[in-house]
Amino acid sequence: MNPNYDPFFHRGIRVLSLDGDGGAGGVKPLSQIKILRSMIEAVYLAQHGRPPSSEELDAIKPYEHFDLIVGTGTGGVLAVQIGRLHMNFEDLKKAYTEFAMTVYGQPKVYIWSGIFNALHTLLVHLHNPLLWWKAIRGAYSTFYKQTNTWWNMPSTVQYDSSHVELVMKQQVERHLLDEESRVCDMCDDDGHEMMLREKSQSSGHFCRVAVTATSKTNTQSCRLLRSYSSFKHCQADVTITQAIRATTASYLKFASVVCNGERYISAAETGYNNPALLAKEEVTEGNAYKSALIRCLISIGSGKRRSNPLVHPSWSAFWISIKQHFNGDVPLLLRPLSMMASDSENVHEGLAKDPLMKQQRNYFRFNVDMGEAGEIGKWNTEAGEWVNYQSDLYLNHPATQGLMEAVTEYLIPS
Repeated sequence: MNPNYDPFFHRGIRVLSLDGDGGAGGVKPLSQIKILRSMIEAVYLAQHGRPPSSEELDAIKPYEHFDLIVGTGTGGVLAVQIGRLHMNFEDLKKAYTEFAMTVYGQPKVYIWSGIFNALHTLLVHLHNPLLWWKAIRGAYSTFYKQTNTWWNMPSTVQYDSSHVELVMKQQVERHLLDEESRVCDMCDDDGHEMMLREKSQSSGHFCRVAVTATSKTNTQSCRLLRSYSSFKHCQADVTITQAIRATTASYLKFASVVCNGERYISAAETGYNNPALLAKEEVTEGNAYKSALIRCLISIGSGKRRSNPLVHPSWSAFWISIKQHFNGDVPLLLRPLSMMASDSENVHEGLAKDPLMKQQRNYFRFNVDMGEAGEIGKWNTEAGEWVNYQSDLYLNHPATQGLMEAVTEYLIPS
C-alpha cells in the first residue's frame, strides 16, 4: 500500500451526532442506543448476508464505524462511552443505564418544595379543611425525609453532581485503566483520572470524540471539549469526568463545573441540543481533519416533541412555578422558553435543506416519536419500557427500514 495513502480522504469522514435528552430525566437516550444497534446490525447483515449472533454482536464496537462522534448532554455521555471508552452494545446499555439510574434516578427533595406544595393546596382548596390537613402532612413528610441539606434556597439544583463524577470515574476505571499500555498517556498529573484527549493513537481505529458545553459568562457561543487536538483551536486538557460534568450541567438540573479556570454549563438549553451542525462544521472548517470531506452525517435524536404550548399566566401557574423553582426544576411559566431553547428540529431542518447535503444525499436523521414520553422529567422503569416500545415501533416502520438500508452503504468498512 502507498505509505501516503490516507483512508480518511479516500472515503471521507463518517460523522455521528447525538442529541441531548432535553431534560427528560435521562430516559430517552435508550432509544438512541436501540437505533445505533439496529444500524450496526444492518451493516453486518449487508456484509455477511445474515444477522449477527449475540456473540458476534458483542464483538462489535460501534466506534469502529465512525471517525467523529459529537454529543450534547446525555448524547455527550453516549459519545464518550462509545468513542472514548470503546464499549460494545451490551456494555453501552449497562453503562448508560447505570449512569441514568445513579444520576437521574435520585433527584433531590427539599423542604421548600413541600412547604410551597402545601401552601398551594391550601390556597386552591380553602373550602375543604380535609385537604389542609393532607397538605400539612405532605410538608411534614418532606421535612422528615431530610438529613443535613434541608435548608436550601432557590439556587439549589435538582440533581447531585457528585453522582455524575462517581459513576463516570467507575466506568473509566473499568474500561480504560486496565489497558496498562495507555495509562500513562491518559492520566492527569496526579495519575488519578483519565484525560478526555487521547494522546496515544497507535492501536486500532481512532475515533475522535467531542462534547458540547457553554461558558457561563457567554451563553451565546458553544465550546467543544475534544478528545483530539484541533487544527484551529487551542484547548487545555480536561478529564473525562470534567467533560461529562460540563456537557450535562443543564440549567437548574446540575451545578456548573470549573475546567481550567472557566465555568461551564450544558449547551442543551442554549440552542445546541442537536450538535449535528457543529459536527458538520468540525469537519468542513478543518478543525478535526485537514481538507477532508464528509462521507456521511448521521444524526440521532432523543425523541420528537409533539407540541410546546404556552402556559396561561394564573395564580395556580405562578405557585406551581415557584414550587418547581425551589425544587430545582424548570418553572412551569418558563418551560415553553426552555423547550424552545433545547429544540432539536430546527437544526435538522436546516441541514435537510443544505444544498450540498441534499446533492450528496449523505445526511440522515433518526428520531423516535415519543408521544407523551417526550415530556418525561424523571428516570423510572415504566418510562424506560415506554421508550423501548416506541423505539421498536419506529424501527419496524417501513420508512425507517428504508432509511436504515440507505445508511448501511456508507458505514460498510472500505
